[in-house]
Amino acid sequence: MKTFKALSLLLTYPEPDWLAALPELRAALDDEAAANGNAASRLAPLFDLLHASPLIALQENYVATFDRNPSHSPHLFEHIHGESRDRGAAMIDLLEEYWKVGLDASAAELPDYVPLFLEFLSLLPADGAGALLGDAVHVLAAIGRRLDAGGSPYALAFQVLESMSPVAALELAEPPVRDMDEAVDRANAADFGLAASVFSSSRATMERVASRLRVGMVSMNSWVMYAGVSALPWGGVGQSGFGRIHGPDGLREFARSKSTVRERFGIPLTLTSFARHPNTTELVRRVTSVMHGHGR
Repeated sequence: MKTFKALSLLLTYPEPDWLAALPELRAALDDEAAANGNAASRLAPLFDLLHASPLIALQENYVATFDRNPSHSPHLFEHIHGESRDRGAAMIDLLEEYWKVGLDASAAELPDYVPLFLEFLSLLPADGAGALLGDAVHVLAAIGRRLDAGGSPYALAFQVLESMSPVAALELAEPPVRDMDEAVDRANAADFGLAASVFSSSRATMERVASRLRVGMVSMNSWVMYAGVSALPWGGVGQSGFGRIHGPDGLREFARSKSTVRERFGIPLTLTSFARHPNTTELVRRVTSVMHGHGR
């Protein structure tokens, strides 16, 4: 189906060549409107975004939407297997399916990349494509729901795919967390960052994790303990707001700082005034080169 190929391009990193073909993509979707549930009309906000926005803005939005948020990852098996070995085995099986229809999947993207998977479906008979779409719809629908919650027009493409599936999408279980590094990455991927709690029998582990969390407050081996210490600053990061209340930092929010310096003693070279000689810069460069091995 041409619909799968069109959706594959719409979910690909924005590039001038295929953006120039947006009218053709819309026409391809219109040609199969009966099979795709009038996808062209449903995707109008996404088409509008891709048509009206500058290329650099589209690319930045794509990276922020898909690359910097693991819950929106455009890689199917990442949502099922995480980074476990099972993901590698699943990708090998999928790659073999690509080879059977002559699809060159040797590009930089992994086999479970959604646009690549959709291009594969476009090469199959309708019944075969529908069956494989039904296998993947649970992941596709989960990505679509998360994108929709964030207000992204890209959610519409995943909603179209869900509506075309012969199988109803089920709730997707979160893949297991491999280790503490992944747990911290998942926590930091959230748009909000007011506070967190860390529990461990190891003080060193708690302090290490607490220092890496992108939040305004952390309790160790407790919940909301920071709220009981009135002298501590209260506030978060990201969409949890900015600024602080309580404690010295809270008082500083209502003050204006000013830095004032004065030269208390003379130095051999005039470096910080308008009387600086042109040769001074070269002298400093040479001294730096001798002391540190480079001066540029």
